[in-house]
Amino acid sequence: MTLEEEYRLSCYEELTTLGNHNHIYLIKHKLSGEIFVKKVLSRFSLNVYKQLRDLQISGIPKIHDLILENDSLILIEDYIHGQTLEQLLEEQTTLVYSDALAIMRRLCDILKSLHALTPPIIHRDLKLSNIILTSENLVYIVDFDTARYYESGQEQDTELLGTKEYAPPEQYGFG
Repeated sequence: MTLEEEYRLSCYEELTTLGNHNHIYLIKHKLSGEIFVKKVLSRFSLNVYKQLRDLQISGIPKIHDLILENDSLILIEDYIHGQTLEQLLEEQTTLVYSDALAIMRRLCDILKSLHALTPPIIHRDLKLSNIILTSENLVYIVDFDTARYYESGQEQDTELLGTKEYAPPEQYGFG
């Protein structure tokens, strides 16, 4: 890590860990007071994260900084205030049809943006807990830790990643 990168990280104060993760932190910028998420990742595609940072796709948290440290990636991204689709369904158990349709359309728009890239980016761990809904009715996909570029002609992933119950069929050779 360079001196400049150390300085950039020193501009943030860790507030707490998020969820059950000891590698994801809620942080606050010391000067602006803005709240962000800091992730320390051991499994990642640096090129995917760089492209997501540079493109700033609507529905994906804006990435503010990427810092390599040894074999880890330190990522600073927007904190999306809201609740996961998983949390919402635990509270409500069902959704009104029009709400469910609006969420699905927005998810399809986000995925279409990712899949239209050259090469396309595939998330590989899309599940209810990785979809955040805001009070402004915005939809976000988070947690691109296992994302990678799609490789044409590859019928299945060489590694099984993500959450088994939500894994796409192509991870098991059925795509």
